[in-house]
Amino acid sequence: SFLIGKFMSPAVLGVYSLAYRIMLFPLQSLTFVMSRSLYPILSNHQDDNSLIKDNYFKCVFYVLSISFPVMIILSIFSTQIIVFFIGIKWMMTGLILHWLAPTAIIQSFLSTTGSVFTAKGRTDILFKLGCFGAFIQVSGFLVGINFDIYTFSKIYLLTNIINFFPVTVMLLRIIDAKWGDLFNKIIPIFLSTIMMLFIYFLFENIYHLKLDNVYLCFIYSFLMLLFYSISLFLIIYLSKRFKWLR
Repeated sequence: SFLIGKFMSPAVLGVYSLAYRIMLFPLQSLTFVMSRSLYPILSNHQDDNSLIKDNYFKCVFYVLSISFPVMIILSIFSTQIIVFFIGIKWMMTGLILHWLAPTAIIQSFLSTTGSVFTAKGRTDILFKLGCFGAFIQVSGFLVGINFDIYTFSKIYLLTNIINFFPVTVMLLRIIDAKWGDLFNKIIPIFLSTIMMLFIYFLFENIYHLKLDNVYLCFIYSFLMLLFYSISLFLIIYLSKRFKWLR
């Protein structure tokens, strides 16, 4: 916020701050609550990696199953939603939110990892990863302020993607898990999201969404969430029925 206000303008800082607060919704509403509930459970079974892995992956599934479709829809309809609720003068917030919403998905996952590192007594790793993440993000901020606020938001998303990999690698290592274990747990969410996007593009080819047609936007959102929920339920049911996924 300091860098944006200093090197861009107070007006840009205002629209960015609003978009950032909206982006924090899944973190404040889901991840923080889940993490506080998960920590004492993991601490009581500190040496049982199998139980820690099972409980943590369930937590990740529940967090991503909500944040993933909501933030994807928010990214798609960000401009329409902002213009409808706040006004055309705040349209820049919607354009920024288009890039910050996917960032929230990554951060909703990364924010859950701290409970595992702490419960396992590996706060030393957590400290090092925190320093690395801070270095990457501050470097991205220093680069981003040389461009416009949209490029700044894209770079912020990129830094979170970069930070995702070392954190996940270390997390999986200390609980004796593999990438395949995590992938098998969350693949129903990805498949359901792909099907949800298919519905969106199908309707978009029939009814072209305009900036002022917010009612059609809400109808799209409802149908997409409905189709996502049905798809997720069916994929989980069929995977258990035919043992497609572990």
